[in-house]
Amino acid sequence: ELLFRGFLLTALLGKTSRGGDCWQQLRAVVLSSAAFGAFHCSPWQSHGLRPFLPTASLGVVFGLVFLKSGDLLAVVLVHQAWNGFHMLLLALLAGWGASPKALELAASCYA
Repeated sequence: ELLFRGFLLTALLGKTSRGGDCWQQLRAVVLSSAAFGAFHCSPWQSHGLRPFLPTASLGVVFGLVFLKSGDLLAVVLVHQAWNGFHMLLLALLAGWGASPKALELAASCYA
């Protein structure tokens, strides 16, 4: 979060404060979210580009939380809640005998 919201989003917002131009804010959120999504597409894992859209979409949510709250800690807490939810989901799926393909799909959305 420090990299994508604390540094990149803040830099893209530039002189636009949280009360500035709506379109510039949206553009900054989308660009930083695209970088967040690309970061989660690791070439050494079998997921390929599959995580891009879910994690970029989640990056938009994180960016909006940052714009609304102005607090990086709020974004960190939302991100950790999402990760905790995913860990619980993976544990439940594994306990219910989900196929490896289903577990891989669920894991690919982990941010």
